[in-house]
Amino acid sequence: MMIEKLGRAGEMDSVQYLLQQMKLEGTSCSEDMFVSVVNSYRLAGIAEQALKTFYRMQDFGCKPTVKIYNHLLDALLNENRFHMINPIYSNMKKDGIEPNVYTYNILLKALCKNDRVDGARKLLVEMSNKGCSPDAFSYTTIVSSLCKLHKVEEARELAMRFTPIVPVYNALINGVCRECKINEAFQLLDEMAKKGLEPNVITYTTIINALSDAGKVELSLAILAQMFVRGCSPNIHTFASLIKGFFLKERSYEALDMWGQMIREGIFPNVVAYNTLIQGLCSIGNMEKAVSVSNQMERSDCPLNVMTYSTLIDGFAKAGDLVGASVTWNKMITHGCHPNVVAYTCMVDVLCRNFMFDQAHCLIENMVRENCPPNTVTFNTFIKGLCRSGRVDWAIKVFDQMERYGCCT
Repeated sequence: MMIEKLGRAGEMDSVQYLLQQMKLEGTSCSEDMFVSVVNSYRLAGIAEQALKTFYRMQDFGCKPTVKIYNHLLDALLNENRFHMINPIYSNMKKDGIEPNVYTYNILLKALCKNDRVDGARKLLVEMSNKGCSPDAFSYTTIVSSLCKLHKVEEARELAMRFTPIVPVYNALINGVCRECKINEAFQLLDEMAKKGLEPNVITYTTIINALSDAGKVELSLAILAQMFVRGCSPNIHTFASLIKGFFLKERSYEALDMWGQMIREGIFPNVVAYNTLIQGLCSIGNMEKAVSVSNQMERSDCPLNVMTYSTLIDGFAKAGDLVGASVTWNKMITHGCHPNVVAYTCMVDVLCRNFMFDQAHCLIENMVRENCPPNTVTFNTFIKGLCRSGRVDWAIKVFDQMERYGCCT
C-alpha cells in the first residue's frame, strides 16, 4: 500500500495529500489504513497529528473499533501525553466500544509512568470486574512500577497472585538490588530455578551490577561464569557493570582486560560502556587515557554526550587542570551539547580550585539564564571553594541567596 510505504519513509505530507485525494474521489478507506497512518505518526513522534487523522476517519465513512483506539492511545503514551489519554478512553466508552486487554495494558503503563500506581491497581480490579483477565504484561507493569517506587514487598505480594514470568522476577530482583538486599536477589534466583524459569541476561546483569556496586567483583565474576555455563551470553551492560566494579576496587588493569575481552566477544561499545570506562580512568587520575578513549569514541561514530563531558571536566577538576577542563567545556559547547547542572557544577569546581571565583559566580548566573538552575550541590561547591580560600563573607552571602534559587539551606 502506497500510504504505508510513504509513512515508513516519514513522508507524512505526502500521506496527507493522498488521503485528501482519496476523499475527493470518494474512495473508501479501511480501518487498517488509518491504523497504518497513526503508526507512522507515532514513529515520527507527532501524536497530535495521529489524533487529527483519527478524527477524520468518519469523513471517509470508516467507523473506529478498539483496534485503532489502541494504536492511538499507544501513540499518545509514547510521547507521554497523559492529559490526552483519559479523554480518548472516555470517548471510546461513549462510542460503546469495549476496551480489551491491550487497551487496559496501555492505560496501566500510562498510570505507572505517571507514578499513579494506586490508580493502576484500581484499573486492574476494573479489568477483572468487566471480565477482561489481566495478562502477564498487566501484572509485570505494576510490579515493575512498585519496585521503582521502593515498594518491593507490595510488588512481591502482587506477584504471588499469578504465575510469575521472567520479566516479573527481573523487576523484583532489580527492586531488592536497589535496596542493597543482594541475599534476597539470590533467593529470588533460587525461586526461579525451582519454578523452572531460566534467568536471562537481564537477570544476571542486574545481580552483577549490584555486586559490582557493593565492591564484590569476585562474586560478580562467579555469576558471569554461571552465565556462560547456562549458555547465556553477556551483553554490553554486563561488561560495563564488571568494568565499573574493577575500577571501584582500583583494579584498573583487570578493568581494561575486561574491556578487551568485550571487544573480542564481538560486542562493540556504546555510549554507556565508553562512559563507564572514561569514568573509571578519571577516578584513578589517568586523564591522558580518558581523553584518548573519548577521541576513540568520536572515531567510532559514537557521539560524546553530556555525561561524557561532565566526567572529563570533573576528572580535570580533581587533577587541578584548568586548561584540560576548559578545552573540554569549549568542545562540548562547540559540538552543540548543552551542559546540564552536573556539567556546570563540575566547571564551577575547577574554577574554584584555581581561585577564579568571579568566573565561577558568572557561570552560576549563566545557568539561570540558560534555564538550568543551580542546585544545592552547585552552591555547596562554590561555598566550599570560597571558604577554602578564606572568603567567608562572600560564602555567607551566597548561602543566604540559595533560597532564592529554590535550594534548601
